[in-house]
Amino acid sequence: MVTAPQTFTYSHASGLALPLDYYAPPSGSAQPAPFLFSIHGGGGSGGDRKDVRLWSLALARAKGWGFISADYRLIPECDATCAVQDMLEAWRFTTQELIATVGEEVIDPAKGIVLGISAGGWTATLLGAVSAACCVASQTRCADRRTCADGRAASGCLRQHVRHLGPHRRR
Repeated sequence: MVTAPQTFTYSHASGLALPLDYYAPPSGSAQPAPFLFSIHGGGGSGGDRKDVRLWSLALARAKGWGFISADYRLIPECDATCAVQDMLEAWRFTTQELIATVGEEVIDPAKGIVLGISAGGWTATLLGAVSAACCVASQTRCADRRTCADGRAASGCLRQHVRHLGPHRRR
């Protein structure tokens, strides 16, 4: 049986509160547990965090993992890079603030797995590419490789790379 998620506001952007749902690992799971960070699809212009694919939540539950699903700003109110920026902020919130709230003894911030469906897959891929770019960038862009590798303190560096993606403009 899946318990209802706890909902947190991970950011405010473009006049919107951006929520994130946290499903705790099942009781009796080995802890600290990994977590699955799910990014919803919807073509960038639809969908929300409640569009959780049941198989992904079931997988996390079967493995004894926590599960995170977050909203992001959508097109046309915001360009496509906003999804990457928002998910970067949701990841930072999860690995720092949420972990501090629920406890590192419950969720391991170094063992998060990103899963994206459709447009969420695009966003997940860009998060990985931007993270890799941060890790191989000069030390002036990142404090050190470990900071980039664990993803917790690299958000400023990652934001710098996301800005280089540029806005997608309609003609």
